[in-house]
Amino acid sequence: MDRNVFLPAGLPEPDVQVFRAAAANQEDSRFHLRELLANRSDLVEAIGTLASELEHRLIEHAAGPQILIQEGIRAELKLMRDSLLQPQDGTLEKLLIDQVVLCWLNLTTAERQRDQDSAEDTSVTWADFWDRHVSRLRGDLLRATRALASVRRILVPALQVNIAQRQVNVSGQPSSFIPPRQPGSQTASDPTALTNLPQGLEVAPEPGGTLADERRARSQ
Repeated sequence: MDRNVFLPAGLPEPDVQVFRAAAANQEDSRFHLRELLANRSDLVEAIGTLASELEHRLIEHAAGPQILIQEGIRAELKLMRDSLLQPQDGTLEKLLIDQVVLCWLNLTTAERQRDQDSAEDTSVTWADFWDRHVSRLRGDLLRATRALASVRRILVPALQVNIAQRQVNVSGQPSSFIPPRQPGSQTASDPTALTNLPQGLEVAPEPGGTLADERRARSQ
């Protein structure tokens, strides 16, 4: 499948010649091209990866030869990727976002094709085929979105809450962090916290004998 490759501006002429030789399938260009691609991620994007090649073909299938529609779909997919991307996302999340976007494109194209074909062929067999096909693609999209959500849930930092010490550790916050007391709040080490307790209720002493010292002070 022929494609136009737009190289970045300012690329040295020797590097351009390497691309031209590779495009002509000259074997002696292979090593030089491999070295260029290993050091320039922008050149990899210019040539296109397997995922970008698949996306390009799906866009052509959805839009046909119309450049306006093709670029509109491409821009829509970019907006979708940007909206799904989060600042802390790594390579795994980006791969799953690509899967979500491609599954959505596949599903949307199939639903539009089903709508067009239903006006031309009203047979039960044809309608059943499209219903099953769209249902499978919808399942692919749901699985891709669940995979992305599951990975993000697994990678969320642990939440640690210690009620007795009023200690909270959220999203990598130091475990020694103790939130300030709110006005009117009481702790077990606060003398006022030991008053008005229900009969028969005992409070376990905190480490360090703070509660025991308080009771001794009251008995004197």
